[in-house]
Amino acid sequence: MDTSDNIGLPYIMPSQAQKHVTHNEAIGMLDALVLLAVADRDLTAPPGSPSAGARYIVAAGGTGSWDGEDSRIAHWLDGAWSFYAPKTGWLAFVIDEAALVYWTGSSWADYSGSIAVLQNLERLGLGTTADAANPFSAKLNKALWTARTTAEGGDGDLRYTMNKETAANVLSLLLQNGYSGRAELGLIGDDNFTLKVSADGSSWNTALTIDKNSGAVHAPAKMALGASATNLVYNTVGSDLQIVESGLNNLISLFSLHASGAGPNINQLKSRSGTLGSYTAVQSGDTLGKYTAWGDDGSGFIRAGYMEFSVDSAVSAGRVPGRFDLHLRDSTGTEQNILHVRPNRVGINTASPNTNTKLHILTSAFGGTQTTLSTQMVIESASSPSMVFQSANTSVASIYFRDSDNAAAAVSGIIRYDHANDLMSFWAAGSERMRADANGFSVGGANVVVDANRHFRLRSYTIATLPAANAAAGQMIYCSDLGGGGGELVSDGTSWRRASGAGHQTIATDANLTLTPLTSAEQQRHTGALTADRFITLSTTNAYAGARFRVTRTGGGVFNLSVGGLKNLATNTWAEVVYDGSAWYLAAYGAL
Repeated sequence: MDTSDNIGLPYIMPSQAQKHVTHNEAIGMLDALVLLAVADRDLTAPPGSPSAGARYIVAAGGTGSWDGEDSRIAHWLDGAWSFYAPKTGWLAFVIDEAALVYWTGSSWADYSGSIAVLQNLERLGLGTTADAANPFSAKLNKALWTARTTAEGGDGDLRYTMNKETAANVLSLLLQNGYSGRAELGLIGDDNFTLKVSADGSSWNTALTIDKNSGAVHAPAKMALGASATNLVYNTVGSDLQIVESGLNNLISLFSLHASGAGPNINQLKSRSGTLGSYTAVQSGDTLGKYTAWGDDGSGFIRAGYMEFSVDSAVSAGRVPGRFDLHLRDSTGTEQNILHVRPNRVGINTASPNTNTKLHILTSAFGGTQTTLSTQMVIESASSPSMVFQSANTSVASIYFRDSDNAAAAVSGIIRYDHANDLMSFWAAGSERMRADANGFSVGGANVVVDANRHFRLRSYTIATLPAANAAAGQMIYCSDLGGGGGELVSDGTSWRRASGAGHQTIATDANLTLTPLTSAEQQRHTGALTADRFITLSTTNAYAGARFRVTRTGGGVFNLSVGGLKNLATNTWAEVVYDGSAWYLAAYGAL
């Protein structure tokens, strides 16, 4: 045997020469594999400048000098890579993930996922540090307990068991705010189930107690339900309250005798049978329950409004379709159906919502004409209100604005979101006016005005296609064929003016020439040799007050170059001319 069984270290053979070579090879392997900590396990190509002794786990699809070494341990030593095939159970610490992984025999897996049993832990902290007072501590935002299914070897149930030593001990769930108790429920000092609340964490009020022997529920502060109640006035603790109604009279009436503005408060069951214990199904249109609020107008009680639940359609086993209506009396004394809710439809100010509409708001004047608020829907929140239109990612969500409630009427305006193209658009008068998408902000369809890089895009023209400048002062456009290169133009209400760099042109002609605003660059350099006096005509085409040319002559020849008859230029001189709205004049000149 030439190598060891586990790591594959080479043995020094008895007759071997240069034993130090084999020994050093084994030392190198030990240095690579013992206390294994790799820098990364996600790279498919070797790093550019690995440090001496660096180790990596080659990711699937290795390239370059790592080709064919997937999942192996790569070790950089003496300017070359060595590779070691892992064996089942080998552990490695991945430095960039701070994770411990192990070789399953076919892949590297997180070691934490292999831990199946933890026993007799003295402390456990999840996201925080456990201490002696709280040996199990957790700092998190959500927790999930779910039953093990029968397919997983469980029984499908989940029971959370808590136990205390004696009846006098406490077994409870304490709810705190800023580590100050606000509510506690459980077996608190006895074996009765108790719910307590506190405003400050020190003074507690018992809100609810359930007796361990009888199951009687006690609410000490407001009511007691027990075994011998004979009326609906608050009863002594130990009474029993049971209400049965087989006729058409009111099931329950609440009467409030209190000086404050607080009103009385209900729950109802409905069967068409007149016998307790023998029930008959309700029918479509049956009223299931009604809550009515009355107020004293000084001479008697007047109904201010009521909420009513009724059966919306045919009843079948396990199904009683419901409908809800809210009626209120307005300032004229008229009762109106303010809210009507039935499956898949809601009506506001109408008891007959459109059958093809989920939410139908009828804005008829309720209680007089609205004079201070004309909106039909308000979403109010102390934080951040929102409205969500949710649909498939290939659909289009739209808000339509019509001038008429006629379904055939033309749509006047649309706010539309195209899910497939991530595009928000705004329409008016039947046409798309604005849009926002990944390209930026556009006006008049797909004409980008501000792109995704927050760059403005001006509409492009040529000099021949320039629009009228008198449409509005302040217009800005881009002209692609300005003399000296394209640039921005701005309208002064009469003419188009350059708004960007003046542009530069070099001319060498030995002939007369013409300079035209916009078409010719404002900076002109004449480099040609003249064989006779030459003349530059200054055109008034496209000219505007403030238009200018600067002509510099650097070419040879003893002849002059006349700039519009305003200045003769010899070699190495310059002149600047300006248009004052009616004619060109000499503004400046000099020698180079």
